[in-house]
Amino acid sequence: MHDVPLQHTGVAMPLRRAAYAFLILTLAACSPDHAPTANKADPAVGGPALDGTLRDPSEEGQGLHEERNALGRVVTVPGDLLFAGGSATLSPKAGESLLTVANMIRAAGPGAVQVVGHGDTTRDEGANQRLTAQRAQAVADWLGRQVGLERRRFVVLGRGAADPVAEDTRLNGLDDAEGRARNRRIEIAIPE
Repeated sequence: MHDVPLQHTGVAMPLRRAAYAFLILTLAACSPDHAPTANKADPAVGGPALDGTLRDPSEEGQGLHEERNALGRVVTVPGDLLFAGGSATLSPKAGESLLTVANMIRAAGPGAVQVVGHGDTTRDEGANQRLTAQRAQAVADWLGRQVGLERRRFVVLGRGAADPVAEDTRLNGLDDAEGRARNRRIEIAIPE
């Protein structure tokens, strides 16, 4: 695989991520404009600041991590905070983290929101891809109900274990539970 540097981010991204960025930017350009709603986050219970950003590092304790790249603002939520093992049904506590993301989407500019599910290597490739797609769809459905599907378009992808952020096994061949947990995640790209 060849890395393609994206000059405006200063970060090299794999070619397939650049292709996804192109897809999202194309979809965003075709998406109808919408008027952002007021941010209704209650600072007492957490959520984004009035400009839709994460207020401080303690919010990463909710499991949220935010970065900016060619897709816009990408919020990563650990899968273990949203789902039980092997399940695509959102846990009762999933709304705590996803409400913050919904508020960020409300405050964002027009364009499609991309929801991508990622997994570890504990299942065969086909089952893993299906599970990550189902998880991404569950998150997109929940966010759509919060934000309003008529206001925002969602693009859903399941990547399986294709884009790991950590190793699932250690150099000695033993299982790395922490690495697998980092790989099980949902990435939500919000246009700016």
